[in-house]
Amino acid sequence: MFHILHKLVLVVFYGLLAALGALLYQKRSVLHPAVDYYQAWQISRENPGQDRESVLGQVIKVTGEYAFQMRTAQGLLFNFQLTGFEPIAATNRSDEAAAEFKEQCKSRFTELILSNDVRVAATFLSPLRTGLGVAYRGETNVNAVLVEAGLARLNRNYLKGLARDELYDLLRAERKAREQGLGLWNEQK
Repeated sequence: MFHILHKLVLVVFYGLLAALGALLYQKRSVLHPAVDYYQAWQISRENPGQDRESVLGQVIKVTGEYAFQMRTAQGLLFNFQLTGFEPIAATNRSDEAAAEFKEQCKSRFTELILSNDVRVAATFLSPLRTGLGVAYRGETNVNAVLVEAGLARLNRNYLKGLARDELYDLLRAERKAREQGLGLWNEQK
């Protein structure tokens, strides 16, 4: 009797486990945030972000699709490039399409930050006041906005030194853009 009951419990347990697996497979998009957080955790574990310098100022010029110049309240001039992005030239686009897309990126980037107060969490800052970083306009992560609009593609090698929450925001934004087929992702759908 005990043997039969034991086998029955095992069959029910493995049946429920298989049903749970099938349900999770059908609804796997529910697990995407956990996968993104795990990827962010892996990247940040390999390269823990040190205390980063923040630079606050007003953007006076957009110099490229992901680059800008800003002036601080003290009058210092800084040149920054947004960190974590794959160059547009590395995408699979013709020269004409790449040039048009670069112009579209620069236009949207200009709308977001030109003449606005921006805080840059610098991942790298040289003595010549040039650097890489994550730009914030208020509480808005400008890097994530561009990625979510499909105007930038992340390169995991360039994400080193970012805080885990910034990594998570960028990875989630890229997943949304990819799923919706926006910008750089529309030709790959």
